Amino acid sequence: MRTLIRALGLLLIWTLVVEIVLRIALGAMGVHWPRMGLSCAPHLPPLRTLAGPGPPFEAALAHHPVLGWVNRPRSVLENGLQVTVDANGFRDLGGPDPTDASRTVVVVGDSFSFGTDLADEDVFLAHVQAALPDVAIVDLGVPIYGPDQMWLSYREQGRALAPDLVVMALLGVDLFRAEHDLIAFPKPRFVLRDGALALRGVPAPDRATTRAVSLFRPRLLDVGLVLAQAVTGPVSSDDPALQRAIVQGFVDEVRGDGVEVLVLGLPDGSVEDDDLAWFPKVCGDPEVCMAIDPGFAAARQAGVDVLGPWNHWSPEGSRRVADAVMAAVGDRLAGRPRVAPE
Repeated sequence: MRTLIRALGLLLIWTLVVEIVLRIALGAMGVHWPRMGLSCAPHLPPLRTLAGPGPPFEAALAHHPVLGWVNRPRSVLENGLQVTVDANGFRDLGGPDPTDASRTVVVVGDSFSFGTDLADEDVFLAHVQAALPDVAIVDLGVPIYGPDQMWLSYREQGRALAPDLVVMALLGVDLFRAEHDLIAFPKPRFVLRDGALALRGVPAPDRATTRAVSLFRPRLLDVGLVLAQAVTGPVSSDDPALQRAIVQGFVDEVRGDGVEVLVLGLPDGSVEDDDLAWFPKVCGDPEVCMAIDPGFAAARQAGVDVLGPWNHWSPEGSRRVADAVMAAVGDRLAGRPRVAPE
C-alpha cells in the first residue's frame, strides 16, 4: 500500500513539474491560453490554436454576448491607414444615413467586407457606395466572422435598420468558422440535430471569463490533444451540410421578414480559390446565389497585386471586386428592375 501511495505521490509531483515547465516555456514563447477548450485545434497550427488574440484584436474588437465579438467604434490610423468605425460598430463608407436614403442595403460579412488592411476609401463596399450615392450601404462586416455570425449579425443589428436588401458576402475561408465555438474569441455556433439547426453557446463568455477558465486548465491536456491530433491526423473541417443549412437558414429568415436577399460568393485572392468551387456546395438557388468573378487570375498574369501584405485584398483587388459586384448585381443593389439576359 505504501509503495502504491509513494508511486502516486511521485506521479503527482512529476505531473506538477511538467505542468509548471510547460507554463513557463509556453509563456516565454508568447503562447497564451485564453481558451474554453480546443474545438478548433484540428484545423489550425498548434501555436496559433493555443494563442489568444493579441493587442490588435483587443483594440479592434469588443465582446458581444450573442455575436461573440463586434467592431469597436474608432477613428484611428492603423498601419498608416485611416480606419473609421461608427458608434454602431459599422465601417464608415461615406454614404447617406439610412433614414435619408432612397434605399438601404445591409451587408453582412467578414474581414474582407470590413476592409481589413485597407483605408476607408479603399474598402470594396466604399466603392459600391460611391457608385450608388442615393443608397445607404451599411457594412456589418466583422473580422473573423463565419456565416453563422453573419446570420446572427443580421438578426441582432441589421433587421432594426429596416433594409430593402440584405447581402451575405461569403468567402470560402469563412466556412469552417461555423463549425467551432472558439476562433479568436469564444463564439456561438449552430449544430444540426435531426435536420434542424439549433443555436449553442449563447451567451458567449467574455475574455475575462475565458482567461479565468484557462488559468486552471491543464496545459498537459491541451498539448496532449495537439500531439494526439498530429498522430491521428486532423479532423475534417468541411461539413457542407451544416454550412448549407446555415446559409439557407439565413436566406429563409431574411425572406420571412419580407426583405430581398442575396448571397455573394467572393474569391479570397488565392490561386486555389479563383474558381469558387466551394460556393455551389453551400448556395445553389440561382435567384439568390451569385458567384462573383473579379478577374483575379488575369490580373495576376498581368502582374497586378490583388492581395495586400497580410493576405487581404489590396486596394486594387478591392476595387476589382467592387466593379465585379456592380456589374453582376448593381441593379439589384440600386433597386432597379432587373433586365432578363438575352
